[in-house]
Amino acid sequence: MFSVVRELKSQGVSVIYISHKLEEIDQLCQWVTVLRDGQIIDSKEIGLFTRDEMITKMIGREITNKFPKRDTRPGTREVLKVEGLSRKGYINQVGFSLYEGEVLGVAGLVGAGRTEIARAICGIDYRDAGTVWVDGRKVTVNSPEEALKNGLAYLSEDRKQEGLVVKSSVKWNLTMAGMKRILSGGMISGTKETAVSNKMVEAMRIKTPGLDQQVVKLSGGNQQKIVIGKWLNTDARIFIFDEPTRGIDVGAKYEIYLLINELVKDGKSVILISSEMPEVVGMSDRVLVVKEGRISGTLVGQEINAKGILEKAI
Repeated sequence: MFSVVRELKSQGVSVIYISHKLEEIDQLCQWVTVLRDGQIIDSKEIGLFTRDEMITKMIGREITNKFPKRDTRPGTREVLKVEGLSRKGYINQVGFSLYEGEVLGVAGLVGAGRTEIARAICGIDYRDAGTVWVDGRKVTVNSPEEALKNGLAYLSEDRKQEGLVVKSSVKWNLTMAGMKRILSGGMISGTKETAVSNKMVEAMRIKTPGLDQQVVKLSGGNQQKIVIGKWLNTDARIFIFDEPTRGIDVGAKYEIYLLINELVKDGKSVILISSEMPEVVGMSDRVLVVKEGRISGTLVGQEINAKGILEKAI
């Protein structure tokens, strides 16, 4: 794609390149215009922007640390245990533990089986073998409904196809997973639905003209917040985030990192699956590396770095 853009430029064709990936902007662009909340914030030659200045203008505040620090440490209580998880052609004899208040990173090359592990745990995809324990109790999870009943929430990497009903309202998307919280006498209470939705919009800092706005008309970052908010409106205690910051800007990424920190501070646990190496390194207490459908290594402490992860991945 870069070659095509450069070839067009050499032929005298002008290109407007829209991206929140600053590395791409640095490589391809000569002039940069920063937009935020539908307004032009600044516009000048690329050489007149530092990376930090560009980020600050994009999000409206200065970020001193790309990955916010946590004041808490994981507990010792095992909240999830997986043994012998297998699906022919995808994953083979996967086993690991997750602890209370922990962010467990899952890294590996694309196609290594990271998403397949999560979907098998939550009963979304069929599995040939495997046992799952939640809070020391062996559980049967053969569907997303059974996963939720056992406190497991899976945030799909494909939010538009699997995480949202994009042509429905913000209100409906925020409340549909926790329907029992808005029922009154077996019927949906409009008052409760509005109250729960307003509370979540405020807590998640979702930018929307109103609760009846179609989700498809919101930005990627706000759509992702709605996906997360949907699961926060349930009794889930274990959250599996699959590529939670894919396709969203740096400001929305930072807010999702803050949210993950809040979840584990409250004693919940997070499995973070990501293709972004800095994200895995910066957010994880431990990292599982997946290679060809197996766990090829577990990294802790100072071992959690790009070199260590890649060595296990390849």
